[in-house]
Amino acid sequence: MGKTNEKQQNFTDKKITVKVNKGSCIGCGSCIGIAPEVFEFDEDGKSSVKSGVNPIENQHIANAAKKAKEMCPANAIDIIES
Repeated sequence: MGKTNEKQQNFTDKKITVKVNKGSCIGCGSCIGIAPEVFEFDEDGKSSVKSGVNPIENQHIANAAKKAKEMCPANAIDIIES
């Protein structure tokens, strides 16, 4: 299985984890086009979650990450809410 890039943030009693599965990512950049504030290309040409991204603190960022997940042609993005 491929490497996973994840950022996990806490806010009150809720947690959102955004992950990019490097084994599934095809590097098309659709997530970066949809949510450039959340995703970027890494040195391997695959998408990754930007450092310091906190989807809970900003609802726009959380919504953008969710939209990128929906549109990912490789289904390489996971968003876990708990």
